[in-house]
Amino acid sequence: MSTYLVAFIVSDFKALSVDDRISYRIWAQEDAVEQADYSLSISPRIIQFFEGFTEIQFEIGKMDQAALPDFSAGAMENWGLVTYRERLLLFKEDTSTTSNKQNIATVIAHEFAHQWFGDLVSPAWWDYLWLNEGFATYFEYFATIAVEPNWRLDHQFVVNAHQNALVADSSATTHPITTSVFSPRQISSIFDTISYDKAGSIIRTAEHFLTHDTFVNGLRNYLTEKTHQSATADDLFRHLHEQAVVDSVFTDADLNTITILESWTTQAGYPYITVQRGDNGIHISQKRFINTGETEDPTTWWVPITYTKKNAIDFTTTKPTAWLKNVAEDDIVTELAEDEWIILNIQETAFYRVLYDEENYQLLIDYLRSEAYSGIHPLNRAQLLDDSLNLARAGLLSYSTALEITTYLAEETDFIPWISYFRALTFLNTRFSGTDDFEIFKSYVLQLIENLYETVGFEIPEDDEHLTKLIRVTALTWACNFNHEQCLTSASSLFRNWMDNAEGVNTISPDLRSVVYCSALSNGGEEEWEFLWNQYLSSKVATDQVLILSALGCTRNSTRLNDYLELSITEDSGIRKQDSQTAFSSVYSRAEGVDIALDFLTQNFGQIQLYYTSMNALGNIISGIASRLTTNEQLDRLRRFVDDNQAELGPAQSAATAALATVEANLAWFSKYREDISAWLDENTTTTPTTTPTTTPTTTPTTTPTTTPTTTPTTTPTTTPTTTPTTTPTTTPTTTPTTTPTTTPTTTPTTTPTTTPTTTPTTTDTTTPTTTPTTTPTTTPTTTSNTTDTTPDTSSATPTATGTPTGTTEETSTTDAACSLSFNPIVCVIILIGSLVVKY
Repeated sequence: MSTYLVAFIVSDFKALSVDDRISYRIWAQEDAVEQADYSLSISPRIIQFFEGFTEIQFEIGKMDQAALPDFSAGAMENWGLVTYRERLLLFKEDTSTTSNKQNIATVIAHEFAHQWFGDLVSPAWWDYLWLNEGFATYFEYFATIAVEPNWRLDHQFVVNAHQNALVADSSATTHPITTSVFSPRQISSIFDTISYDKAGSIIRTAEHFLTHDTFVNGLRNYLTEKTHQSATADDLFRHLHEQAVVDSVFTDADLNTITILESWTTQAGYPYITVQRGDNGIHISQKRFINTGETEDPTTWWVPITYTKKNAIDFTTTKPTAWLKNVAEDDIVTELAEDEWIILNIQETAFYRVLYDEENYQLLIDYLRSEAYSGIHPLNRAQLLDDSLNLARAGLLSYSTALEITTYLAEETDFIPWISYFRALTFLNTRFSGTDDFEIFKSYVLQLIENLYETVGFEIPEDDEHLTKLIRVTALTWACNFNHEQCLTSASSLFRNWMDNAEGVNTISPDLRSVVYCSALSNGGEEEWEFLWNQYLSSKVATDQVLILSALGCTRNSTRLNDYLELSITEDSGIRKQDSQTAFSSVYSRAEGVDIALDFLTQNFGQIQLYYTSMNALGNIISGIASRLTTNEQLDRLRRFVDDNQAELGPAQSAATAALATVEANLAWFSKYREDISAWLDENTTTTPTTTPTTTPTTTPTTTPTTTPTTTPTTTPTTTPTTTPTTTPTTTPTTTPTTTPTTTPTTTPTTTPTTTPTTTPTTTDTTTPTTTPTTTPTTTPTTTSNTTDTTPDTSSATPTATGTPTGTTEETSTTDAACSLSFNPIVCVIILIGSLVVKY
């Protein structure tokens, strides 16, 4: 057993339990333990999924899970004793949101995946961290399908994890999946999107080019051989290769599983594939994609090619029909009529972008604008949006073409493409915010989402589907953020009714609360802010607390925002340290709060530095604020701050340097492309903005309050639209057009048991010396764990349309791999001498 998996908890918590072959217990504070019902109901079935998938039984006779009220990580996979933040394990039916529920299910699946990938078989060194986190990210979606089959998590993986990784890996400074690390700081730095989402995406790619059965059998052989041992990437590749040989997967002698996977795991970045139509088919070429534009990087990959055409539509065959064999270019012979489009990368199973020639783009645009648009698979509609807007951002495609593709969205009803659109849109939103062209930008967005808004509205039917609830939150958030008059009126009315309720009962649907709260505070004054703050102080539900913290930064009152930031770094203010970054993110995620957050950082740096003990917290705050800066004056202020505090920044120095480069690149980008984008928007925006002018409240609070979505800042609209979860993240449409090809589920093995233990959960009132966490409702549990999970807590707030919650937190970009709540080196040993615990 690896030392980083040793943990114990001392507490006076209570537990809900159920016994199957394994004893399942969920521990929480006494007044919150009843919120563990949902987690307890799905835990046995998720374990059963992994036992069926791996054909290896969970060998520990018990599975304890504990909800800790102040925990620096999102969750931690200690063997048989998994620890979580409360909001990632506890769900209250009339208070928690749909995305909270999905976050909880997927995080449990992520941590249970580690019981096999990480605990049973551990990486030989942190160079191979992705053998833990890549598989856990993959399974957090595909294992959850076993318990929530109607959530379309196979599709959500693509638009949340896969496309998120494409964005993160497009930087010139990214690192390979397998990367050498030698110090605690270096180790901590690779708990990032590459080790999680990109690794998970490459695992999914392998499943499709090997075929599902070969992939599963290869994994089973890998786990069986390496049980109770450490492993390297070579061990995994060898078993997948041997199974591919047994199953005769490849008929081409040039193809070798080990060689293919090494090209994707030992090289940084990924390619974009250029497609040129010709008389005998298509000519394809590959080049590394960098988000700042052209590069001379000669790197090539073994690229699996799948494609379909208008006159022979097939979006179900995801095994490659051709390969770009580590060469720069090649030809694919296929009949292609003059009026026939072609689409590469079916269901976006491989990790690359596609750049078509102008003729093919026009054929695709015409088809998307027709009533037959749903004939293109929703994942490939999402791919077209995501690829085109990012290719345009890099200067490889004209913005006029990329924006023309978005016009079809006015009729889009599937949530999957909307997620891709909103992710790319947030970058544009941040760049245009505060400029003279921002109003026309908002008008175009409102023009596109009007039909979606009318479809979902504020009324929630009792039989509403999971994905409909998610798309509703996204649409309403963007609409209210952009001052859609009807949206603002509805939100204001709901909030006022709550304030006027004599019994104090919150009648606002949990899924509408993020929209209603933020809109009310943005367009209200002191009364609304104080009311919501008091609701936060009295709330006993962790998911509700974080949602409120996220909304408190929506006020336009600068004095109040400063007070709120001060509260976030004040002991005993009512804001837990684990949630304090939520205040920063909720403030700087809105245009009105960017300068306030930047000033607060520079003027209170010493206090902030003393308050945060995580290696990553300060760097994440700096990176988050930097992502929102839009002027040279702001850049100069940030640069002076970094220059004046070189020594004091410590581990955050590299993040600060990268943040400065990001701001410079963003300003240069806007200077280059603003005119073209604005001209296109002027020509294509046909509606008058339905906005209500808002004024900044002038009331200055006479008292300072006494007493924040976590995750990597995405550039979001005034407050990022929410949608789905975490590890992410979520999303999808209410209904898939009946003409849309359906995908054959390939990831849930038929051997997976489908039964749930019938034992009724019982409340355990006893304390277990080695597993119970310390505490009373006001005391932090005493926990000892050699490292805190790598599961980025992307759910601390309502997830955004990109699948990422508004704001930033220590768990999102680099995470807290730590020996304890406050000590961050990952490599440490715990020596137990009587009651003495020594960490080093």
